Amino acid sequence: MSTRRTQAGFTMFEAAIVISLVALAFSTLSSLWTRNHELAEDTRARQQAEGAHRKNMAALTRVFRGIDIQSLGGFDAEGESTKPEFARITGADMDDYTYVGEEHLTWMPSPIAVDGVINPGAVYLVRDGRRLLVADRVPKGGFSVRQLGQSLAVRLTTFYATSTSRLVSTSTESTISIRN
Repeated sequence: MSTRRTQAGFTMFEAAIVISLVALAFSTLSSLWTRNHELAEDTRARQQAEGAHRKNMAALTRVFRGIDIQSLGGFDAEGESTKPEFARITGADMDDYTYVGEEHLTWMPSPIAVDGVINPGAVYLVRDGRRLLVADRVPKGGFSVRQLGQSLAVRLTTFYATSTSRLVSTSTESTISIRN
């Protein structure tokens, strides 16, 4: 009796097909992972930008709420300013209001470069030559104030740069009513 032996294994053609299918699957998964990672990073950056923006607008609102509307200055003929001047009311006595003194808000460039941002900076409250940071991560041209009677329309842009130097920013214009 003769026994017939069968060969086990794969042919070269079958191995090449399997290798190319595995490479295609790996390539597809790799591109999906990269896109998912970029989307997650953009989402994180957007959340950071929006959080910083809310904080910045709240700080600007606190500064503007206590000003004397009669002390406003630094506005052009259209009622717009990037460097508003004012006096904030700290109290009142029998004769008049008491004030902190002359102040102004101004945008200043950041001493630290930020990838993806051409002119990064911040908005500062300046009084007696001293600067107090009010709103950070503000690009050049990202802050302005427009006077609307007894209210101020504040336009602010806040940015956040991702680790891959992609820029995410958020902008709003909020109307602030002066309380005095």
